[in-house]
Amino acid sequence: RIILKEFPESEACRYAMLGLGEMLYERAKRGDGDGKFNREALELFAKFKAKYPDAKEIAIVDRWILRARDVQAERLLGIARFYQRNKRTAASMRYLHEILKDYPDAKAAPEAEKMLVKLDETYTPDGYLPEVKPREGIYPAMRLPEEEAVLLMVPENSNGKYLLPIFDVKAGMADPAAEPEKKEKMQ
Repeated sequence: RIILKEFPESEACRYAMLGLGEMLYERAKRGDGDGKFNREALELFAKFKAKYPDAKEIAIVDRWILRARDVQAERLLGIARFYQRNKRTAASMRYLHEILKDYPDAKAAPEAEKMLVKLDETYTPDGYLPEVKPREGIYPAMRLPEEEAVLLMVPENSNGKYLLPIFDVKAGMADPAAEPEKKEKMQ
């Protein structure tokens, strides 16, 4: 926060914004009673995108924003469930409407819509909820390269100090009692 306040034009400010935003998001995931940490993280991410529109971290920030919106919607859904259990349907419906209005792309939105349909007979869903974008990065799957030769099984110059010598790599360990001549050669 000090870097953001006192050095807003420095290169360190960019990384301070990312670090603070991620920290606030992580704190919000673990319990954010009034949603303060999550709202502050969302504001910080929006400022980052406005200040650094060409930054290479924009894709990461976009995913953090989606996840933070999921956390906020899930928190509101929990509050709505609480009010529904306590037979306070008006309060529950208010939170469900807030989810559908402010966080229609959140993972909790379809469940909020189903709950709202059960609680309010006059509510008819329009059938349109935005597509839920992936929250995690997509990484290509690659095979491990093939080995050109058999891997070295025993440290080369250990004289058997670290591992017992391997008699046959393909068949496994040979039984030393069955082959006394090999046992004598080894010693």
